[in-house]
Amino acid sequence: MTKIYFVRHAETDKTVIDDRNRPLTAQGLEDTRFVYERLKNKGIDVAISSPYKRSIDTIKRLKYV
Repeated sequence: MTKIYFVRHAETDKTVIDDRNRPLTAQGLEDTRFVYERLKNKGIDVAISSPYKRSIDTIKRLKYV
């Protein structure tokens, strides 16, 4: 059975004008650890993200599971 998990990107630094390259805040980076811990044992084969930096940074730890 295929399972799909949806994750919204973590908190971003809204002071950065460039929307596509907007980084995560310190809290956002901390939240990525939470996302990883919740999903690391789910047997995820594929992670798909928008090309925006904040989205990629939110799930990139999962590539190494």
